[in-house]
Amino acid sequence: MQRKDDELYTTMFNALRHGVRRKILRILSKRKESFTSLLNELEISSSHLTYHLDSLGELIAKDESLYGLSVFGKAAVDMMKNIEDPPKSYFQDNPGEVFKYITIMLLTLFIISSGLLVNLMEIQAYQEDMLESKSAEIELLTNELEPLKRFHELDVMVVSNPDLRVSSKTTLSYSSTDDDYTASVMLIYLPEKYRVLEVELLTNLPTDFVLPFTIQKGNAFENETSVLAPDEYMYNDSVKWMSKIVWTNTDADLDEYKIMLTQGGWYTLSLSGPVVITESGNPVIQHFQYENYLWNSFENIRIWTECRLLYGRDPVSFGYISPDSVPII
Repeated sequence: MQRKDDELYTTMFNALRHGVRRKILRILSKRKESFTSLLNELEISSSHLTYHLDSLGELIAKDESLYGLSVFGKAAVDMMKNIEDPPKSYFQDNPGEVFKYITIMLLTLFIISSGLLVNLMEIQAYQEDMLESKSAEIELLTNELEPLKRFHELDVMVVSNPDLRVSSKTTLSYSSTDDDYTASVMLIYLPEKYRVLEVELLTNLPTDFVLPFTIQKGNAFENETSVLAPDEYMYNDSVKWMSKIVWTNTDADLDEYKIMLTQGGWYTLSLSGPVVITESGNPVIQHFQYENYLWNSFENIRIWTECRLLYGRDPVSFGYISPDSVPII
């Protein structure tokens, strides 16, 4: 009930604020009028007249095609008369009431202005909430598009290099009965840095045997990030250069590893040791365990590994290429 009264007073005061609406109330206080009659008398457009009639709300009543004043409209007209044409005798006899009347009117205007200010503040707060909500939605959509952007980069690379494949996992394998070491070496491309390479190693070798799984930065076949080969890799006098080793397996007890790759770009993975460059510029695999008696004592060595790229716990795509042929020394 209180809210309805507040809405009624708001409608009344809003009506009295505009000259056209006050004029409509004066006309209807004398007689009922049709929409066309009001339009001709006020000399305004029909859209403006419709707007003002809607703004008068419960102050007017429509009987078929004629508009007239409601009880509240008559009260509003009486208020207008008292404001615009107060009884002279009353104010002449009570001059102090003029100040009181003005005070009441100013207070009324203040209340109306305060209500409008509150409404504006509520609208502003609503708009700020909507803006914050939309910003959160945009951020969410941007995050969802990031994987697509990374996939697009790989897609462009596939167009220029048909040998490139795209996946979130790949496999390497090695067999001592096979002279082709191509399957034991692979180049992978990371679109972004700080990704985890999860490696699972399986082999028929004894548990105390350390598999020579190696990760080198860059394309080791093209001698990217090259450094002078350390002495421990100088099994052959022709070995001169190698790409930087970022990780190598040193633990015989584990069969699963997680390696953080802190940079994007190309990496070289090898089951049989690092890829090195000879003095003549040819890439070969420098076998870690080539002279190890355990390695030579088995006739049928089989090694298989699955590599997955993760961001947190989620798999992410990367590009990979298997070389055509890889000699071993």
